[in-house]
Amino acid sequence: MRGNLRQRTKGSWGINVDIGNDPITGKRRQHHETFHGNKGEAQVRLSELLTEIARKGYVKTPRDLTVGVYLKGWLKNYVEVNCAPKTIEIYSMIANRYIIPEIGNVKLVDLEPRHLQTLYSRKKAAGLGARTVRYIYSIAYESLQHAVKTGVLYRNVAQATEPPRLEHKTIPTLAPGTA
Repeated sequence: MRGNLRQRTKGSWGINVDIGNDPITGKRRQHHETFHGNKGEAQVRLSELLTEIARKGYVKTPRDLTVGVYLKGWLKNYVEVNCAPKTIEIYSMIANRYIIPEIGNVKLVDLEPRHLQTLYSRKKAAGLGARTVRYIYSIAYESLQHAVKTGVLYRNVAQATEPPRLEHKTIPTLAPGTA
């Protein structure tokens, strides 16, 4: 795999990476990206791309696809087709009430474990129960796993997060003979 840099304007670099030939059409495939910064930073980005492609293969995720847009599409195209009505209702409510307002405008390719971990912490601190926060984790995990499976992402960042533990409360009981 090869790549090159080309200065476009001062502080702007064009990065081109040769991905290889398309197995079906035989046509050459390339990844093009604009990078803003100095030449050294652009070279670092080029080597990151080359390493990423060599290790995991090439995944073309639209740069403008946000978490919110992806989640709404996942709910409509996957959950509504493959899940029970109650599951659809719960997933939609939790995604629309808790996930999308917080991190819905984050670009899907820029989503990091810290975004999700912060979301869990904020919701827990706001008084949400551990079970609901675990639902948030489950929805994030399942939707991102589906993105990996369908080739939208190469990594599920939710795997690197820890949802809060469920609280096990002991309920006091009356001793035999007391009423």
